[in-house]
Amino acid sequence: MKRNDCLQYISTNVLNYKELLNQKKFYGVVEPNDEYTMIKFGGDGHDEIAYQYLQIKDALKEESIGHLKDYCLRLEDYVNQKTGRHVMGGLHDYINSMNRDACEEYISRAVLNNKELLKMAKFTSVVSPKVIIGGDDHDEVAFKFLQLKKKLQSQSDDDLRKTALKLEKYINHGKQVFGGLHDYIRNMSRQEILDYCSQVTLNNQELLEESKFESVVGEIKLLEDDTPVIGGLHDYIYRLDRNTLRRYALTCEQYKIEQTKRKIRGGIHDYINRLTNDQIAEYILEATEAYPALDNQARLDELSATYGIQN
Repeated sequence: MKRNDCLQYISTNVLNYKELLNQKKFYGVVEPNDEYTMIKFGGDGHDEIAYQYLQIKDALKEESIGHLKDYCLRLEDYVNQKTGRHVMGGLHDYINSMNRDACEEYISRAVLNNKELLKMAKFTSVVSPKVIIGGDDHDEVAFKFLQLKKKLQSQSDDDLRKTALKLEKYINHGKQVFGGLHDYIRNMSRQEILDYCSQVTLNNQELLEESKFESVVGEIKLLEDDTPVIGGLHDYIYRLDRNTLRRYALTCEQYKIEQTKRKIRGGIHDYINRLTNDQIAEYILEATEAYPALDNQARLDELSATYGIQN
């Protein structure tokens, strides 16, 4: 079959089986079926498990063989501590003889046998190096890290989420990655988000410099009384229905066009239907940072009516 014939065949089947219009379902079906991806689809959380597993597996493709071997050893240590079993003649005795496929197979087994590792934040926290204090430049690294962590712990839950999402954007070089942190951050606990921020910072130690960190995430707002900042959209935007989010996002885009006097090509109006609710919410929050006048629901409702944008 020629390329166009293949595309036509795929398109026809997707339209005939509309559940395949869901990207997670589609990729779960078309990924190569090895023994680890043969996870049944269709309820009981299997779709989500397969999807999360494939995200981790894709991430492994970018790692060097040295990093994969390091991951294997850290996962072995994690499983041993979790189960309380310490096996003599463990992985460390033959890790040097393992090739890339063997490492990926070991990691896959460890993740599927310990499903909490399917969460990227948890997986990253387990396989990433921990800070070591004592000698060379480790003391300085640890000191800067602890200072930064103290600031992060003082953030409201909402500001902490914003920080994590901006860090994700930084490590992805500004690209929107399908299945990234933004897709599941609302289901993460505060501690998991803190762990994610910590690991990104330790893996990209230029972020330990306060000036660099704040150039990426903005100035960290510290809370004096542990009371979340209230009053702006960030307090409730994630609870809004999709139609309202869509209306607000398109309103923000139109407002930006008016302010810049430039027509936006390839704007959010072209791809909003492919975004999750959280992604639309993040777009709106980024717009309110650039244009503080938009950080008010009454103002957005007023502008929506002016622009003729409806739910």
